[in-house]
Amino acid sequence: AEALTAEHIRTIEGGLDIIDVRCPQVAGAQVVVLKLRPRVGGQAKTALMGALSGPVNSLKFAVAVDEDVDAHDLRDVFWSIASRTHAEIDVGMSDGMRAHRHDHAAAHGGKDGAPVVTRWFVDASMPPLTQPERRQTFARAIPKNLAATDLARFLPQA
Repeated sequence: AEALTAEHIRTIEGGLDIIDVRCPQVAGAQVVVLKLRPRVGGQAKTALMGALSGPVNSLKFAVAVDEDVDAHDLRDVFWSIASRTHAEIDVGMSDGMRAHRHDHAAAHGGKDGAPVVTRWFVDASMPPLTQPERRQTFARAIPKNLAATDLARFLPQA
């Protein structure tokens, strides 16, 4: 699913800067996380819609994150959703899309009785590279001297 999705979306709009594509196993092949570097406004949403309309018809939920987010770590992905998403403009849905035949949550009302679902996406990426000032406001806050600090000294022993 990851390879098919990456191949499908890499050439959209003349080429998107896709860094990684992950389909977490715990999500049963229904979720995709796109790690990308959007150059202009709207590219993250374009990549998300491309992923949901691509050859992998089991995908129902897509999330776009930036290069500073670990796409393998769902805790980091959800941090990005919680801290970088404005739900009114960054969440979208598409109704009536063909569903995987084994999707028990799908409705059977499509053409020829085929199962259909609503697929949705969350753009949890920072503003594009063309907006560096806005982008900077979404950068992670890293405490000074973090690399030199031994956190084990401050945490209880297990």
